[in-house]
Amino acid sequence: MELFVAGKNVQNIEINYLICVDEGCMSKKAFNKRFLSEAYPEEILKNIILGYKIFHAQNLLKTAQGFEQKIENNRVNITYRVSQQEIYFKDKKNHILFKIKDIN
Repeated sequence: MELFVAGKNVQNIEINYLICVDEGCMSKKAFNKRFLSEAYPEEILKNIILGYKIFHAQNLLKTAQGFEQKIENNRVNITYRVSQQEIYFKDKKNHILFKIKDIN
């Protein structure tokens, strides 16, 4: 996977039992703490990329296209939508946005 900021590749990311970036490999927990939020479960990046439920399916709402989750507490404010066309994850509290679209 490649991470782009403003259309420019800034990181190459490999996910296995460790997450490897250009600077080296680290645990999922360490990756979350450094790049995302330590409030996130260890598997969140993999689950987002694969379009799986997050936070143990908390507040899961099935839609005609897939599902949606809204999770808000003192550490996160997440809107997460999964459909066949797009995976959308936004955490307003931690200023994180993922958009994965099918370009076919």
